[in-house]
Amino acid sequence: MQHKIVRRIVLPLGMLAVALTSTLSAEAQRPGGGGDGSAAVEAPDMIRSITPRSIGPAAMSGRVVDIAVASSHGARGGELGTVVYIAAASGGVWKSTNGGTSWEPIFDDAGVGSIGDIGIAPSNSNVVYVGTGEANSQRSSSYGDGVYRSLDGGRTWEHVGLRESQHVGRIVVHPENPDVVYVAAVGPLWAAGGQRGLFKSVDGGANWNAVLTLDEHTGVTDVVMDPSNPDVLYAASYQRERRAFGFIGGGPGSGIWKSVDAGETWTRLTRGLPEGDMGRIGLDISLNHPATLYAVTEGSDAGVYRTDDGGLNWRQTDDIQSIPWYFGQIRVDPVDPDVVYHLGVPLMRSQDGGVTWESVARGGVHVDHHALWINPENRHHLILGNDGGLYVSRDFAETWDWAADLPISQFYAIGYDMQEPFYGVYGGFQDNNTWGGPSRTRYAMGIPNSLWFVMAGGDGFYAAVDPEDHTIAYVESQNGGIVRYDGRTGDRKSIRPNPAPGEMPYRFNWSAPIQISPHDPATVYFAANYLFKSTDRGDSWVRLGEDLTQAINRDSLEMMGEIPGPNAVSRHQGVAVFSNISSIDVSALRPGLLVTGSDDGVVSVSLDDGQTWTKRTRFPGVPDTTYVSKVRWSKHDENVIFATFDGHRSNDFTPYVLKSDDQGENWTSIAGDLPGFGSVRAFAQHHENPDLLFVGTEIAPFVSIDGGESWVRIAGMPPVRIDDMKIHPRDNDLIIGTHGRGIYIVDDLSPWQVLAQAQAADGPFMMPVTDAIAYVPDPSQYSGLHAARDYAAENPPVGTTIRYLLPEGTAEARLEILDGSGELVRSLDAPSRAGLHHVAWDLRMDTPWDGPPEEAESQPVGFGGGFFRGGNRGPLVAPGSYTSRLTLSDGGEPDRVMEAGINVLRDENMRLTNAQLAQLQDLRLHYLELNASLQMALASADEVEGLLDDASAAIEEGRGGDDLSDQVESIRDELGEVRSALRASRGFGGGANRPTPNPAPVQSRLQLASGMMRATAMPTAQEMEALESVPADLAREIERLNVVISTRVPALVDALDAAGMPWTPGRTVRPVGE
Repeated sequence: MQHKIVRRIVLPLGMLAVALTSTLSAEAQRPGGGGDGSAAVEAPDMIRSITPRSIGPAAMSGRVVDIAVASSHGARGGELGTVVYIAAASGGVWKSTNGGTSWEPIFDDAGVGSIGDIGIAPSNSNVVYVGTGEANSQRSSSYGDGVYRSLDGGRTWEHVGLRESQHVGRIVVHPENPDVVYVAAVGPLWAAGGQRGLFKSVDGGANWNAVLTLDEHTGVTDVVMDPSNPDVLYAASYQRERRAFGFIGGGPGSGIWKSVDAGETWTRLTRGLPEGDMGRIGLDISLNHPATLYAVTEGSDAGVYRTDDGGLNWRQTDDIQSIPWYFGQIRVDPVDPDVVYHLGVPLMRSQDGGVTWESVARGGVHVDHHALWINPENRHHLILGNDGGLYVSRDFAETWDWAADLPISQFYAIGYDMQEPFYGVYGGFQDNNTWGGPSRTRYAMGIPNSLWFVMAGGDGFYAAVDPEDHTIAYVESQNGGIVRYDGRTGDRKSIRPNPAPGEMPYRFNWSAPIQISPHDPATVYFAANYLFKSTDRGDSWVRLGEDLTQAINRDSLEMMGEIPGPNAVSRHQGVAVFSNISSIDVSALRPGLLVTGSDDGVVSVSLDDGQTWTKRTRFPGVPDTTYVSKVRWSKHDENVIFATFDGHRSNDFTPYVLKSDDQGENWTSIAGDLPGFGSVRAFAQHHENPDLLFVGTEIAPFVSIDGGESWVRIAGMPPVRIDDMKIHPRDNDLIIGTHGRGIYIVDDLSPWQVLAQAQAADGPFMMPVTDAIAYVPDPSQYSGLHAARDYAAENPPVGTTIRYLLPEGTAEARLEILDGSGELVRSLDAPSRAGLHHVAWDLRMDTPWDGPPEEAESQPVGFGGGFFRGGNRGPLVAPGSYTSRLTLSDGGEPDRVMEAGINVLRDENMRLTNAQLAQLQDLRLHYLELNASLQMALASADEVEGLLDDASAAIEEGRGGDDLSDQVESIRDELGEVRSALRASRGFGGGANRPTPNPAPVQSRLQLASGMMRATAMPTAQEMEALESVPADLAREIERLNVVISTRVPALVDALDAAGMPWTPGRTVRPVGE
């Protein structure tokens, strides 16, 4: 179909002609981070120019362990409870300035993401202290690096010491002096020593004094201050140690202490408290009756205790307790000292001083409660933090509102499927089930919470999805609770292998590894202390050989300097049965190649599908029995195995990454220059480039492009623990599962894949361009929420990215997109400075607009048919093969041309044939050409109208004759007729009681035809009729307008000059003196 229309309006007036013949450079690129013009750009800088995007989710949120509220006037933001800070256990610090409606992370530039407590200065709430390292003694608790301080409400932070404390239980700031602060340092969870006890600073953290210390195993987990006398303090000491094999959560060091001289001296309080060993103790004090305190204790005679005389005498009010080593918090109502809240699996409240209790967080509120703030100005206003995020109640805990915009989910393991066009991602969460969701969507808003779905309950872990049928998945809960999930029906079939009668129970890891065979999707491997194999999707299992661990009796191992007895406080609570398989891998290169790693330091290799095994327990530089976090066969060489070891369970934060070139016989370290403060938990090797490796540590993800000789931290992510990493084999994306900030995806690894090759090239280098699907994002809203709660994670931009590396000395770069016949379809801005550049192409053609750039840039970026202006984007290109052509000039030598192919893929969800798509594209181009001509005509008419207004003013000022005024009005009348024929009036039609103009203005008809720009569907009959009616009428009115511009306006200008009228814009300037 051929369409012709006059596109350029000839304007003899110099000013108008210049304006209307400028070229628009369409804006659809993202300049990349390749250097700053320096002579050389190092590989780390180029690596860091590529950053991941967060896909959330926030649908299940994550563990919130502390809540702090700004209280000082000027910083509290209105009523108390407006400015709120929360501590995510491993997801940083978040702040709300609207009472919890919306949240932003404010701690992402710190050294760690694990948070223990937040302390706000009552006298100046812009002064905020953060103690890092979660205080709960969880198997998954991450460590911290001390205390930070902000003087500006969290905008900036300064590290102020106690780096060896690792876990902070509480921070209390003096009510009048923000420089006086107390920090309850629990100390290392996984070893003796470190900075333990209660520390005090009187200079804002510049210096610290240990005011209460006991021994190398005992720290301080809680401290409260008398609201009537800041010199009176109560502290709870806590003796505990967790190891890979066990846990002891108490001892003689645990107790309650009091100081009446601001921490100078301390007295242990004992009267009425348990006489045996205690564990964790939580404290709180009544605001309006400071002699009343409550304590929740663990261990001997555990329960809730109360004192009404400042700690001299205590009495047990009830034996209620709920896993104190994980919760251990109690809160007193600020008005009534008999109202007290006990935080545990349920949230319990007593209104009779702790004697009787009722559950008060019901109606869908998550269990496992860690933090509670009660508004002292309105006791019915509560803010609650638990394993499911943050809740707010304003009716005394009757109903709760949940914050749906906190992406602090804690993944243990992740998986993916092979869905088209966008793959799904899956994973298990700490205490939040196993979920699945999209890696990206067609929706313009992004990835809303509503698209995530639950697959299994409990703590969630591995999620292995059938690569040929994404509705079949193998997911699990803790201790080997594997189920086969049917996504079509929602059925969950338990397929856990169990020992035969008389055999010892199997020892499953808390996160027992699952893998589908890369050779047969019906074959599944699963591990306890043995490796199991099923060839019928879990309906039956075969045990492959021997116990693949050291089978260590953990009750024979020392903790805190001795072998603990069977009655030790919280003995082995929260620990999976020791000596189990922690990681498995099945080689994709040859069936039968298996490798496992165990939590007690064993790497086992089988070359015959588990019939025989070779076990190794000694590795260079790695302490014995160190937890094997990942084992992986090479994707390129069947002799190569990788293994990572995580020593943090022995307080060893060294990164251990090892490689064997001989199927596990010998091992060498490839940890390179990985930072020492970050044990390794995740590993991945690229499927096409054997030297492209990834590791995830306790702090961050890293990439190596040289096989592990050197490592670079992946930029654009907060400090957070990385528990798993997967590379999608089709889409070439790196999927990063974090334990605290959800999932991140590095879209398209091809730049890192060829970066070493690009650096080695002698001169510029153009990288391969990834295929892309041409589609129009769906503007529908699917979050299920509204306003500030309308959370959605980010989609990647539609289109693809063209990347090239330039050396110093390139004077000019030009980047063009050519279709299969070599025709130019798009020109893109191309940076020419030295470095790696990323130029995004949104798969659209150049716009036909020929007007002034400033006019085009002001157009709406919509479907291309605005009410009074046209859109400035060309249509999507048709599916097919295209070429990106980079032309480089250094100012002297002949231009250098480099090219890379681009495949634009068909959107298979479209209902049009390729022939119809081509026809639709032709119609859209025709529409845009017409619309561009219309806009130029309207702009020209507006400018002529302005010239006429200036002329009328000059005639009036110069007292010109009626003939000049008549000439102006005659032109204005004719111009008005042209504009009426072109421009639509607001509302188009005449309203309910007026007919629409006949014929309708050109703009009205184009607006009707613009429906073809909105949807990927053939135009309606009305749209076609409107479009076909425009060319002749538009050409006629443009011709009339050009006559006005080329003949009548110049004649008016000559007449004004001849009559000596005052100068107006657009007329010749007479030299001074003439």
